[in-house]
Amino acid sequence: MKNTTAKSLIPALLIGLTFLSACAFDIATGNATPTVTADLGGTITAAVETVYAQVTETARIAALSATATATPTMTASLTPSPTPTDTPTASETPTEIPTATATAKTDGYIPEEAIVAYFVSVGAGGQDGCGDSLIPVMTGHHKSGNTEEDLKIALNYLFSIGRYVLGLYNATYPSSLRVTTIDFRPGSGVAVAQLDGSYVPPATKCDAHRYHDQVWATAYQFDDIKDFTPHVGGSLLGDRLYASMLNAADE
Repeated sequence: MKNTTAKSLIPALLIGLTFLSACAFDIATGNATPTVTADLGGTITAAVETVYAQVTETARIAALSATATATPTMTASLTPSPTPTDTPTASETPTEIPTATATAKTDGYIPEEAIVAYFVSVGAGGQDGCGDSLIPVMTGHHKSGNTEEDLKIALNYLFSIGRYVLGLYNATYPSSLRVTTIDFRPGSGVAVAQLDGSYVPPATKCDAHRYHDQVWATAYQFDDIKDFTPHVGGSLLGDRLYASMLNAADE
C-alpha cells in the first residue's frame, strides 16, 4: 500500500510543476528562459512539502496497519482449577468384646504380700475347669496378717468384678454375692464363710467347675487356711455347684 500511494501522487506533482514552469515563460519576447517569481517559487516549495508530508504519513499509517494485522492477538487460556474432592473419613472399627476364649498374660510379677483373686484363662490347657488355667489378679490390697479380713477382701473382689477382667473370664459373674462373715480357726486351719445375696446357678457344666475352682483357689492363697467351707443362705455353695456339674448343659 505504501508504494501504490507514492506512485499515484508523484505524477501529479510533476505535472503541476511543469504547468507552473510553462506559465512563467515570457510570451511577449519568446525567451525560453523561465522567469519564476519569488511568490511562485514559494508556492511550489510549499506544495512539494505538503505532498511529501501526505505521502510520508500515508506510508506510516499503512505500515502500522500491516504490523497490527500481522501480529495475532494472544488470548490467555485459563486452565480451570480442579474441584477438590472430599477425602473419605475412615470408618471406625468397633471394639470387639473379649470372648470366653481370651488368652491371658501370665508373666506379670505379683508381690508375695499382695491379695489376689483368681480368674479363668479359658482353653489355656490347664487342669482347671474344662482344660482351663487359673490366673491371679491383684486386688490392690496387701495381706495384713488378719486372715479373716484378708479373705473377705479377696472373695468380695472376685464376686463384685464383671464377666471379664484383663481378658480373663469370671464364671461367678451371674451371681451377686457378698461375704458377710468369716469364722477362721487358726489351730485347725478351718475357715467358714457366710455369703449373702443372689446366687445364680452356672449355665454349663464347665462354668460350674470354673466357678468352684475360682472361689476355692482364692481362699487357699492364704497358707494358714487348710479347709474352706462357704455357705449361701442355708446351703453349702459346694453342693449347689456340684448339682450344676451334674445337671447343667454341656459347654
